[in-house]
Amino acid sequence: MVASHYAEPFVRKAKVDTALLTAPGDAAEGEVLRAGDVFAVLDCNRGLAWGYRQSDHRVGYVDQKMLESV
Repeated sequence: MVASHYAEPFVRKAKVDTALLTAPGDAAEGEVLRAGDVFAVLDCNRGLAWGYRQSDHRVGYVDQKMLESV
């Protein structure tokens, strides 16, 4: 199988503890991106960043305002 494209993630880190959502609009279910955690952003839409926490590759959505450049 050949991938049609590959997205290089934008590496960011959490400014403060924030919810890591499973889908846009979902309620927080206890999964948290901790202040200082590195988050690899693959897509941004409607104020949410979609990607994964680098430490364990947990995928989810994070409010873009809660992230900063590394």
